[in-house]
Amino acid sequence: MSLNVASHVLTRVPGVVEVRFPTSISLDCAHLGGPARHYRFLRGIAKLCLDPLSPALANVSLLDAVKPEADGLVEVETDLCLLLPEQEQPESELTVVANIVNRGGWIGPLADFNQGPQVLDSAESVIANGAGFMASRGMATVWCGWQGDIAPDEALILARLPRAEGVRGWVREEIIPDTAIGGTRNGCEAGFVVAELAYPILDLAQCRLSVRQQAEEPPVALGIDHITVLDKHHVRIRLAPQQDAGAIYCLEYLASDPIVCGLGFAVVQEVFDFLKHCPADQCGNPNPLWQAGRALTLVAKGYSQGARFLREFLYLGFNQARASARLFDAMLVIAGGARRTKANQPFWRVSRFSRQHEDSDAPDLAFPFAYGASSDPWSGRCDGLLKRSEQQGSTPLVMQLETDSETWHGRMSLLATDGRGHALELPANVRLYLVAGQHVVGSPAAYGVEDICQGMTNPLDWGCYARALLIALIDWVTRGISPPASLFPSLADGSLVTLEHAQQVYPRFCGLPYDATLAPARISVAANELREYPVLVPCPDGNGNPLGGIPMPELVVPIATYSGRNRRLPGHGAPGLAVIWGSFEPFATTRAQRLATADTRLSLEERYASPEHFLRLWQQAVTRLVDARLLLQTDAARVHAEGARLAQAIAREEGPNNV
Repeated sequence: MSLNVASHVLTRVPGVVEVRFPTSISLDCAHLGGPARHYRFLRGIAKLCLDPLSPALANVSLLDAVKPEADGLVEVETDLCLLLPEQEQPESELTVVANIVNRGGWIGPLADFNQGPQVLDSAESVIANGAGFMASRGMATVWCGWQGDIAPDEALILARLPRAEGVRGWVREEIIPDTAIGGTRNGCEAGFVVAELAYPILDLAQCRLSVRQQAEEPPVALGIDHITVLDKHHVRIRLAPQQDAGAIYCLEYLASDPIVCGLGFAVVQEVFDFLKHCPADQCGNPNPLWQAGRALTLVAKGYSQGARFLREFLYLGFNQARASARLFDAMLVIAGGARRTKANQPFWRVSRFSRQHEDSDAPDLAFPFAYGASSDPWSGRCDGLLKRSEQQGSTPLVMQLETDSETWHGRMSLLATDGRGHALELPANVRLYLVAGQHVVGSPAAYGVEDICQGMTNPLDWGCYARALLIALIDWVTRGISPPASLFPSLADGSLVTLEHAQQVYPRFCGLPYDATLAPARISVAANELREYPVLVPCPDGNGNPLGGIPMPELVVPIATYSGRNRRLPGHGAPGLAVIWGSFEPFATTRAQRLATADTRLSLEERYASPEHFLRLWQQAVTRLVDARLLLQTDAARVHAEGARLAQAIAREEGPNNV
């Protein structure tokens, strides 16, 4: 890679060498009512040089195998997008939200957070429908690529990272036919599945292929005659006839020249350090965020993969700026669980992450799990995610918001308990919140996997709570206003319990079995050595809904049991859990219907004297959330409207199945 940063000779130093923004569009956002009537959308590229001998990069795997340039520096490049307020008299302070992109995608998470459409095909539609929440409050928004193992795509925000040429190693791919490219949805009648490869196969004869029906079962070896190489990055696998469409196929093969994905952490560090502290790049191009005398507050926001990235970024000590100050002043970590993105593991596909059924042995689970220090009962090591930042003096304020999906897939309880299952005290700069009963994504029908789920899928949306917490986090870091106290299941109040206890108190009704299908916290440290940590779950109430989280109206004034888990259908890997989708199991409408099915959950007519009674309770729950700063007034109107819609449906005696 050659930067070609200037025609004249430039003496480079580590950091951002050049930023260019070929796309620059002024956008009218007066309708949003914010302090800036116009925003500017910039899209471009940042070119960087990194010092491979820097102590800050000492933990980047295979960096020593990258050939540096003549000046001893390693070149990298990343995509960069910004949305900036344009004001004649700029504010003396500016809050910048650093969105950690998810697999290169930036539109989807932006739309989810802002209640905009998923398809935003222009800068104008982004600001009009996708970024209105942040623009209405005068914030700037930045997206910086960091993942280097995704195929180039103009729609994505990616990094171009070097390879460790000449290095060989084993790659492990996991393929489940009903959720893989080329898979079919009805039992895989075609008898094969197409798998995408992270790297080309060096020697087909050395490949190892196996299959198992469930994650906990031992694998059964298959011959290499089941594998047909289609091209450098795709193979076709002939399926084993005795396995169903949810079976887990594991392909291991020898590859070479891995991308040094661990440099993605350094890219984010350097780009945001530049944006926060430097008036211009090394070629003299101005920093679009820089205003002399203006204070910038950087708040990182990561969802799912972005959340796991931030947890690893923090643990590895990358939150230190060059001036020895903290880089990100605060972090909002959404749906990361106790996992961390293992971008630093050679030959590992960075996008993969562990769930109960899919990628259950992914290496994204590693001690330490919690922010504060605790002792590992297996190694005796004392560690925490904040340890390095505390040593550096770069510790940010942190909020982690979890969904119920992370109960079942993300070993969420390890955020609040140690390796023996004992309660941990949260550091003063950390808050934990749970949106109980919700799953990590929007409607699964939009993703085409609803037909592998046994139960009806979960209709709830966590976005309004994330918006309120972002504002509370910004107030915390800029104005010193204490945020809402943590709302997370705990051992102290009995809302965090063993799975066995939860099974005993779970209500009885004809629905998804509340069984032992839960992702274990199990870490492989040697060929035949596993370390396991206790995983606890939120205690269910009499309605089957989890205790200990944000008191959402759907749980305080319920019409159903909501969960972050759903079960795979027979023929699709039952009883394994269905990817990360949640479920919705409505109450009976009448007492007679409830008794006819032996449902121990009260029916709607037993709970609510009238639709007006239901709506009054709903409105009271919404008001309490607003008063507690867990729901913004702008979102309260929408939540009130949802309560009114449900009340009307109850009045028509449609029942929860139709609301």
